Amino acid sequence: MSTVSAVLVCREVQAVLDASPLFDLRSLSVEEESPGCLAIRGMVGSFYHKQLAQEAVRAVAKQLDYRVVNYVEVMDSLIN
Repeated sequence: MSTVSAVLVCREVQAVLDASPLFDLRSLSVEEESPGCLAIRGMVGSFYHKQLAQEAVRAVAKQLDYRVVNYVEVMDSLIN
């Protein structure tokens, strides 16, 4: 996949996270880790939010034949 299309895929997936009503998800980033593989990075306050982020990204990535690697960290101190 070309660099231009990889950038577009990352933008599309990032837009999904940015549109989330959950602040934790809006603070995450997505990048192409390798051809056909997207990496989610950042910190959230719960394992539930980590899972929500992964599933939101996976829903778009699957349609575009990308796989997802979830490097999101859960930080207890972020829980209100």
